[in-house]
Amino acid sequence: MSIALSVRVRPAVRLRFASAALSLCAIAAGLALALARGGDFLGAPVGACASGLGGLACLLRPVQDGMRRRLDISAVGQIRLTVYQHMGEGAAATRSASLMPGSTLWPGFLLLRLRLEDGAVLVLALWRGNVGGAAFRSLAVACRAIAARGGGME
Repeated sequence: MSIALSVRVRPAVRLRFASAALSLCAIAAGLALALARGGDFLGAPVGACASGLGGLACLLRPVQDGMRRRLDISAVGQIRLTVYQHMGEGAAATRSASLMPGSTLWPGFLLLRLRLEDGAVLVLALWRGNVGGAAFRSLAVACRAIAARGGGME
C-alpha cells in the first residue's frame, strides 16, 4: 500500500465558532461575577477581570490563521507543505518538511510538529474539520507510517 497523497487543509469553521462561543461565555461569566455581590469572596473583582480579559483575548486572537495549506506526502515519506498566502492559487510557497518527535497521532486528531527546510518548527493541528473524512484517514495512516519507519524523524 502506498502512502502517497495530497490533501488540502482548510481552516475549520466549527472550531472558530466554538472558540467564539467559549470566549463569549468567559466574558459573560466575568460580567456576572462583576455584577454579583461578592459577599465574603474578596477575589471577585480580580476573577471578573481575569475572566473578562481572557475571553476578550481569545475572541480577538483567531484560533487558526486563515491561510490554506496543502500537504503532499510521497511514497517514500517525504513531506512537502504548500502555504497559499492569498486566496489565489498563484501566491504559494512550497517547502520541504520532516515529521518531528512529539507529534500526536490520534485517530480523530493529528498534531504534527514539522521541521521546515529552513529549520523553523511549525505545529499543525488537523482534524476532520480541516480535511475531508476519507482524506483525513489516509493522512493519519501516512503519518503513522512515516513515524513507524522513523523516516524524517529526528
